[in-house]
Amino acid sequence: MADVNILGLVLLVLVVPLVLASARVVPEYERAVVFRFGRLVGARGPGLIFVAPCAESTRTVDLRVTTLEVQVPPCESRDGATLLVSAMLLYQVIDAERAVGNVSDYASATSQIAESALRDAIGNSDACDWRREGGAIVGGLQHCVDMQTSRYGVGVAAVMLLDSRPFMLRALGPQDAAEMSDRPS
Repeated sequence: MADVNILGLVLLVLVVPLVLASARVVPEYERAVVFRFGRLVGARGPGLIFVAPCAESTRTVDLRVTTLEVQVPPCESRDGATLLVSAMLLYQVIDAERAVGNVSDYASATSQIAESALRDAIGNSDACDWRREGGAIVGGLQHCVDMQTSRYGVGVAAVMLLDSRPFMLRALGPQDAAEMSDRPS
């Protein structure tokens, strides 16, 4: 009988730490992407998950909406004006597996795509278009960024124009400079 108690005690001493080391709690707004021996197994959570020690590792991904301020250096518009434009991008991880498995840093990639799309939008429009049709330009910008980021599991919730103004009024033509100066910001 004593042998059974000793065996039970030894098993208890070995099993309890193993279970405690493998148990993890994933909050409602996160997912744990699990890798087994370096291969992507899948996303787990929310709630209590078990990860095999030494065999599995996890990378936690936040699924909440993240804000990103996009500022580009002064860029030249289609009509030759130099503009300073800044925008705010709201994005969210939609698929945690693709966000971890398809790109090394989804936040940095989203930022670079948004900056590039904003520079393209400036170059493909006139300076006065930013005052008159800012909403349409921003809508196109959101669609462009969302199409590219959806490949790696990130969705763009919204793009908002924070500021658009000429970098130097002398870079505008005389009529455009007068028109932009007269308008309230």
